Amino acid sequence: MASVVRARDEDWRALRDVRLRALAESPSAFGSTLAREVAFADDVWRDRAAAGRTLLARAGALVVGLATVVPSSEDDHEAELVSVWVDPATRGAGVGAALVRGAVDLARSLGAQRVALWVTTTNEPARALYESAGFVRTGEHKPLPSDSRLEELRMVRALREADDDDEDEVLEPLDTAAARALAERYLQYFLLSTGDRAARLQSASAFEVWEEVYARVAGEADPLPMLDALVALAFDRAPDDEGEFLTHVAAGPVEDAVVERPDLREGVAERCRHTDPAWRETVRGVWADAELAATFPEPLDRLVTCLGDAAVNDGPDGTTRGSARRPSKRQSRAGRGRHR
Repeated sequence: MASVVRARDEDWRALRDVRLRALAESPSAFGSTLAREVAFADDVWRDRAAAGRTLLARAGALVVGLATVVPSSEDDHEAELVSVWVDPATRGAGVGAALVRGAVDLARSLGAQRVALWVTTTNEPARALYESAGFVRTGEHKPLPSDSRLEELRMVRALREADDDDEDEVLEPLDTAAARALAERYLQYFLLSTGDRAARLQSASAFEVWEEVYARVAGEADPLPMLDALVALAFDRAPDDEGEFLTHVAAGPVEDAVVERPDLREGVAERCRHTDPAWRETVRGVWADAELAATFPEPLDRLVTCLGDAAVNDGPDGTTRGSARRPSKRQSRAGRGRHR
């Protein structure tokens, strides 16, 4: 499994080399060109490395991917995720997902409340990667700067713990009816953000439902009733939408609950122990680092999909803990990690 680290001053040559490899291998995925950047002076690469906003994915001595986070020039509360790329030889091993996770953490550390990106409309693997990491489409489109024949679409992810005011907010618990109503609103938002009506989303209201769901996952004492409603609704829809909404719920709020809320893991595990098919199927769409997954209560440790190649045969009945499973169609890792 590759490790993701922030580039330092002395990494400028490695950053230059991997960036030029990326431009050569995936020219249609970037807003710049190889011809432009191969002519850059060494000082340009030194400055980029020194800025500390580029992440490098290393597999031993090799750099196999990169991603960069830059402040938005138009919104002080927003950061832009750019230059995401994974070497073709290591695609399918979770490197792209690890880079995006690292980029989100970096954006949060820089004080951003949202992370935005542009991705080529034809780059479905990259779009699937970002959707699985919690990004949603805003409905905005523009020509790709390096090739106006191609079009880019904009995606955004809201970040929790965005400011001090949010930390003091007390979320009232939801009863069954209110939880179901929120789940229905979240479904409508999902349909708007992924369907033909995506252009109707306006920036002022696009994230209202999204932010409430994620605020509850992060800050509500017991968000499991809300998650119960989301999981049940998504599971009921699965035969009609080929599991699209179920995958979205698994890779978004449920994954955040399992990965980032240790206090919720036993509650989720208990639902899976009772052979609830909706919860068990949803948890199979959750990704977690192999080492972290090994600490989950049974059967979460066996149900989640692990990032990395650590599969340990130490389940209670000899089963493989944290075994890799075939990702769903929207989570397919093939070709992941290419972006502008």
